[in-house]
Amino acid sequence: MSKVISRVGSITLSEYISQLLPSLFPSFLIVMARLIFLWAITLALVSIVNAITLTRLFEIQSNSRNKRFASNKIAESSALGPFTFPQKVDHFDRKNNATFSQRYWLNSTNYRPGGPIIFFTPGEEDASSFLDFLIKFETSLLAQKLGGVVILYEHRYYGESNPVSDLSSKNMVYLNVDQSLADIVNFMQTVESTASLVIPVWFWQRIYPGKPNTFEEFCQVFNNATTTSAQVAAYASWYTVYAAAADTCEANQTQDDCFGSYDPKNSFYTNTTLNNAGRSWAWQLCLEFGYWQAAAPKGHPTLISRLVTAEYWQRQCPFHFPDSILPRKPRTNYINKKFGGWKLEADHIFWINGEFDPWRPLSVASPNAPKRLSTEKSPNVVIKGAIHGWDDFWSPTIVIPEPIVEVHNQLISSLSGWLKNFNATK
Repeated sequence: MSKVISRVGSITLSEYISQLLPSLFPSFLIVMARLIFLWAITLALVSIVNAITLTRLFEIQSNSRNKRFASNKIAESSALGPFTFPQKVDHFDRKNNATFSQRYWLNSTNYRPGGPIIFFTPGEEDASSFLDFLIKFETSLLAQKLGGVVILYEHRYYGESNPVSDLSSKNMVYLNVDQSLADIVNFMQTVESTASLVIPVWFWQRIYPGKPNTFEEFCQVFNNATTTSAQVAAYASWYTVYAAAADTCEANQTQDDCFGSYDPKNSFYTNTTLNNAGRSWAWQLCLEFGYWQAAAPKGHPTLISRLVTAEYWQRQCPFHFPDSILPRKPRTNYINKKFGGWKLEADHIFWINGEFDPWRPLSVASPNAPKRLSTEKSPNVVIKGAIHGWDDFWSPTIVIPEPIVEVHNQLISSLSGWLKNFNATK
């Protein structure tokens, strides 16, 4: 497993990162915060960097504060990737020197001297499904406006970034928040780049105004269903078509075999092959997050059966991972205490949520969270009428809805101010 090394002009990406890391930190926090609380880490990753990691990042900033980057060197490269670098399997066992190849992509075509690094990780997905974020969408907009470099980074245990040979129970021990955050710090310190070209691919789960998608198709079947019986029939009709189109069930499977959740021998539980995002995400849910998507509480309208509860999902964890180190319930208290949960306070984070985003209850903009004021150092914006990921939407060839444009302008203004103030202290 060799380290990929290439020089652009007279400087490597690792040198560039080292010299520009003061500009990276605000953008890094923004992107991480959005991923952690909005999608799904997600978006993503699950929380802002812990105190130890923050301390280490500040040390890196301090060490590089007086360094400057040679003008117009990185901008000469139009390479996107993918690149790989040797990531540590275990950051907390000094005796374990094993590494694995972790993938990343990079677009430096918008770079201007002094510009920031815009660091983006999709979290719980194969990162190659997000290549458009290198050349379009909010990340690209920020790069153009701020003269920055976009880095797309693949999370361990997803896509082709695997520290193990399969996803059996015993091999999941290196998938947790602490290892993931340590990955990022190590990446910042060691990665270098080479040139290549990729073809952008879109990610189907994003739901944007004016863009056909599964959710819109789901809603349309109810347009003329005004009675309970008609609504049930409409739902059954939609799901029959959806399941067939998605090739959900294997040939000759019965309905119970396909959709049942009580058989531990079901392939859904026993498939331990790599690049199985559903299994990796199930481990993170069962171990630390507990992000169970269940029916609405009683007294509130619900599109999901009230038989789908947190307990419904939780009882499946032992089926996925028998003979594992999983706790009886996800260690959500540990995660919330360590990272602050709804009460997290930090500067240079721009919080963005959609009014009707189903992930909003996990964010600091949750209706159940303590009221959070929007300040100059920590803006807090809820896009009216928006759902998941709308602020990501941007393209130079498409008219963007005004509420999204307003948020983009606010974000660019805040970032520009933060970077200006930080650079003034050099």
